[in-house]
Amino acid sequence: MPGTAELFLIMFHAEMKSSLEEVEDLVAVYKKRFNKNEITNYVYNENEAFLAQEIAGIRGIIAQIENFSAKDYQNAEDIAAVIENRVHEKAELFENPEAVYRLVHRKIQKILIYIRMRPEE
Repeated sequence: MPGTAELFLIMFHAEMKSSLEEVEDLVAVYKKRFNKNEITNYVYNENEAFLAQEIAGIRGIIAQIENFSAKDYQNAEDIAAVIENRVHEKAELFENPEAVYRLVHRKIQKILIYIRMRPEE
């Protein structure tokens, strides 16, 4: 059974991939709505630009966590803190949408709750 740091990384990676798919699905929904003239060009372009930033932010996070090694951390809380801090710094540095940081924060908290509830080995 993987240690908590490794389990955290596995789960966080899966959550970020799922979140990426959800945002990409939303882009497709807006495209359909635009093609059906349900939303204006202005609304479509604004949404598309915002979602493109979110997608880039999430992809960047996925790329970063693929380079993490669970062996470098004692437990899930340690690796979670490092990831959350890095995402927050990058969000400020690259002006990524605050929504990406909030998404990451929620996913981290969700995973930590699950890991803490896990029965001891």
